[in-house]
Amino acid sequence: MTEHAILKEIQSGKISPLYLFFGSEEYLIKDTLNQAIEILVDPSSKDFNFNIYHAEVSSPSDILDTARTLPFMTKHRVIIVKRVDAAKQTFMQNRELLNYLESPYKETCIIFTASDIDQRKKFFKSISKTGKAVHFKKLKTHQTTKWIIEKTKANGYRIDSSDSEYLAHACISSLNRINRELEKIFLYIEERK
Repeated sequence: MTEHAILKEIQSGKISPLYLFFGSEEYLIKDTLNQAIEILVDPSSKDFNFNIYHAEVSSPSDILDTARTLPFMTKHRVIIVKRVDAAKQTFMQNRELLNYLESPYKETCIIFTASDIDQRKKFFKSISKTGKAVHFKKLKTHQTTKWIIEKTKANGYRIDSSDSEYLAHACISSLNRINRELEKIFLYIEERK
């Protein structure tokens, strides 16, 4: 499933209790995560129903305690668990967490992020079965070029395909770096679209 399909599904109200955003394209993971949070989290109850954990410094039991708490004044509690692959032993082999992944609370939406994940492990298989896993692969040059054109258009500017291809090559197709360079260009040219 693609990031666009996931966001469209969430926007339509089809919210899965589990998501795993993983892969080497960190910018797209971060961008998709931010868009999902914007859709899922009601700003008026954010303090009560939204939690972010970093796997390196959090325990599965803390996350599960939060996940099992009913949301307050909204339909869903949203929990983000960042870099779950940085604490593989702690998270991916925790029996209580693995049990939860097989039967998650419908009122809670947990989104895990990871750079690299072993798709043969029970952790991945459980999320894939009861939730949604999205693989964010590093974009190829032609995909990066298309992304640059779309990003530029979304900001109200226009770029030639040859210029977007040059930018993709110059930045070694790193979307983080390309995004920073585009922001500089947008500031520089301002009114000239």
